[in-house]
Amino acid sequence: IASNGKTIDFPLTFNGVGGTWQLQDALTMGSTRTLTHTNGTIDLNGKTLTVGTAYTTAAGTKNLTFNAGTLVCPTASTTAFNNAQPTNYTTTAGTGVGYISMTGATAKTFVGGGSTFNCTLQQAGAGALTITGSNTFTAISNSVQPTTFTFTASTTQTVTNWSVSGTSGNLVTINSSTAGTRATLSKSSGTVSSDYLSIQDSAATGGATWYAGANSTNVSNNTGWIFTAPPGGNNFFSFLTN
Repeated sequence: IASNGKTIDFPLTFNGVGGTWQLQDALTMGSTRTLTHTNGTIDLNGKTLTVGTAYTTAAGTKNLTFNAGTLVCPTASTTAFNNAQPTNYTTTAGTGVGYISMTGATAKTFVGGGSTFNCTLQQAGAGALTITGSNTFTAISNSVQPTTFTFTASTTQTVTNWSVSGTSGNLVTINSSTAGTRATLSKSSGTVSSDYLSIQDSAATGGATWYAGANSTNVSNNTGWIFTAPPGGNNFFSFLTN
């Protein structure tokens, strides 16, 4: 698919059993248009695909391959990314780092459907990002602050990497959709190093050590988070003598 810099101002449906579409340049849809992914593979091929109102899945066998490409979901919507039909839905990392970038300036929702996303889910808009379903991600990150991640109560997000931090005076809020009921973040190993977070109703688990940072706020009902900076490394000097 080569759009030659033109905005595709009509809905797009990808529905080809066993087929593959590969982007040859950036593809941008009209702001009121929806992309429906039913059957076949969409290969971003290192390019950026910007949908209109939503990226949504339909019943079929479908795959999203990144190859260092980015899917941008720009709308403030309860279904900005809507994995409505997660059965037989897969994602492939390919080469490089792929992203699903949620850029809405006001509240938007990532409907994960309990799938595995071999990419980084990036909160790239100031509006709160709600993530539904128990999903698996290569990484969750943010590129703006202040902002909010709201996870559906009693769900678990499993990550290989967690790269979420705020800055002084611009905290990133981590909370649950239901006050008093935790949502879980799970990482199997290693050390998480965040800072300038405001955390409520969050359980951090899975085997990793979760450091919220010395400048983060422990609001209430959290488990597994350590509200200090991770311990620093030590310097060792070795002297050889004859």
